[in-house]
Amino acid sequence: MWLILPIGFYSVVHKGDCIDNPDLICVRSRWAADLERMNAALVADGHAPGAIIDNEGTDYQVRMYVNRKQFAATVGTIICAIDFGNFKNHVRSVAGTARAKMCGKIWSAVASAAGGTRWG
Repeated sequence: MWLILPIGFYSVVHKGDCIDNPDLICVRSRWAADLERMNAALVADGHAPGAIIDNEGTDYQVRMYVNRKQFAATVGTIICAIDFGNFKNHVRSVAGTARAKMCGKIWSAVASAAGGTRWG
Protein backbone atom coordinates (compact mmCIF):
# COMPACT_ATOMS: atom_id res chain seq x y z
CA MET A 1 0.00 0.00 0.00
CA TRP A 2 1.29 3.43 -0.81
CA LEU A 3 0.93 6.13 1.80
CA ILE A 4 1.59 9.71 0.86
CA LEU A 5 1.74 11.73 4.05
CA PRO A 6 3.07 15.21 4.72
CA ILE A 7 6.11 13.59 6.34
CA GLY A 8 6.89 11.19 3.53
CA PHE A 9 6.09 8.70 0.81
CA TYR A 10 5.89 5.08 1.93
CA SER A 11 5.30 1.65 0.45
CA VAL A 12 3.93 -0.54 3.22
CA VAL A 13 4.00 -4.30 2.65
CA HIS A 14 4.27 -7.59 4.48
CA LYS A 15 7.39 -9.20 3.03
CA GLY A 16 11.05 -9.86 3.64
CA ASP A 17 12.22 -10.20 7.22
CA CYS A 18 8.68 -9.88 8.61
CA ILE A 19 6.98 -12.55 6.49
CA ASP A 20 6.92 -15.03 9.39
CA ASN A 21 5.76 -12.44 11.94
CA PRO A 22 2.21 -11.14 11.49
CA ASP A 23 2.88 -8.42 14.08
CA LEU A 24 5.47 -6.69 11.86
CA ILE A 25 5.10 -4.63 8.71
CA CYS A 26 7.77 -3.51 6.24
CA VAL A 27 7.80 0.24 5.64
CA ARG A 28 9.84 1.18 2.57
CA SER A 29 10.81 4.50 1.04
CA ARG A 30 13.07 5.99 -1.58
CA TRP A 31 14.39 8.52 0.94
CA ALA A 32 15.98 7.81 4.32
CA ALA A 33 14.71 11.19 5.55
CA ASP A 34 11.12 9.94 5.13
CA LEU A 35 11.81 6.93 7.36
CA GLU A 36 13.57 9.20 9.85
CA ARG A 37 10.47 11.43 9.99
CA MET A 38 8.25 8.36 10.41
CA ASN A 39 10.49 7.12 13.23
CA ALA A 40 10.18 10.53 14.90
CA ALA A 41 6.39 10.26 14.60
CA LEU A 42 6.43 6.72 16.04
CA VAL A 43 8.52 7.85 19.01
CA ALA A 44 6.35 10.96 19.56
CA ASP A 45 3.36 8.60 19.64
CA GLY A 46 5.06 6.45 22.32
CA HIS A 47 6.14 3.62 20.02
CA ALA A 48 9.44 1.99 19.17
CA PRO A 49 11.24 3.24 16.06
CA GLY A 50 12.40 0.88 13.34
CA ALA A 51 16.01 0.29 12.38
CA ILE A 52 16.54 1.84 8.95
CA ILE A 53 18.11 -0.66 6.58
CA ASP A 54 19.88 0.37 3.38
CA ASN A 55 18.80 -1.83 0.48
CA GLU A 56 20.90 -0.49 -2.36
CA GLY A 57 19.94 -2.10 -5.63
CA THR A 58 16.26 -2.54 -4.78
CA ASP A 59 13.43 -0.33 -5.98
CA TYR A 60 13.05 1.16 -2.48
CA GLN A 61 16.48 2.16 -1.20
CA VAL A 62 15.61 2.08 2.50
CA ARG A 63 13.22 0.12 4.67
CA MET A 64 12.42 -0.69 8.25
CA TYR A 65 10.34 -3.25 10.07
CA VAL A 66 7.95 -1.99 12.72
CA ASN A 67 5.06 -3.23 14.77
CA ARG A 68 1.97 -3.25 12.55
CA LYS A 69 -0.49 -1.95 15.18
CA GLN A 70 1.89 0.76 16.39
CA PHE A 71 2.45 1.92 12.82
CA ALA A 72 -1.30 2.01 12.20
CA ALA A 73 -1.82 3.98 15.43
CA THR A 74 0.83 6.52 14.44
CA VAL A 75 -0.67 6.97 10.97
CA GLY A 76 -4.00 7.51 12.73
CA THR A 77 -2.41 10.16 14.93
CA ILE A 78 -1.07 11.91 11.82
CA ILE A 79 -4.54 11.83 10.25
CA CYS A 80 -6.19 13.17 13.40
CA ALA A 81 -3.72 16.07 13.45
CA ILE A 82 -4.64 17.35 9.96
CA ASP A 83 -5.01 21.11 10.26
CA PHE A 84 -4.33 22.24 6.70
CA GLY A 85 -6.64 23.02 3.81
CA ASN A 86 -4.29 22.13 0.95
CA PHE A 87 -2.16 19.01 1.04
CA LYS A 88 0.44 20.02 -1.57
CA ASN A 89 1.03 23.38 0.13
CA HIS A 90 1.46 21.65 3.48
CA VAL A 91 3.89 19.13 1.97
CA ARG A 92 5.92 22.07 0.62
CA SER A 93 6.22 23.47 4.16
CA VAL A 94 7.21 20.09 5.65
CA ALA A 95 9.27 18.39 2.94
CA GLY A 96 10.12 21.11 0.42
CA THR A 97 9.22 22.26 -3.07
CA ALA A 98 10.52 19.19 -4.91
CA ARG A 99 8.30 16.90 -2.84
CA ALA A 100 5.28 19.18 -3.34
CA LYS A 101 5.89 19.05 -7.10
CA MET A 102 5.99 15.25 -6.90
CA CYS A 103 2.59 15.31 -5.17
CA GLY A 104 1.30 17.62 -7.89
CA LYS A 105 2.39 15.11 -10.54
CA ILE A 106 0.61 12.32 -8.68
CA TRP A 107 -2.51 14.50 -8.44
CA SER A 108 -2.34 15.15 -12.19
CA ALA A 109 -1.87 11.47 -13.03
CA VAL A 110 -4.90 10.49 -10.94
CA ALA A 111 -6.98 13.31 -12.44
CA SER A 112 -5.99 12.19 -15.94
CA ALA A 113 -6.86 8.55 -15.18
CA ALA A 114 -10.25 9.70 -13.90
CA GLY A 115 -10.96 11.55 -17.15
CA GLY A 116 -9.73 14.99 -16.14
CA THR A 117 -10.94 17.35 -13.49
CA ARG A 118 -14.15 19.29 -13.24
CA TRP A 119 -12.05 22.36 -14.12
CA GLY A 120 -10.48 20.92 -17.27
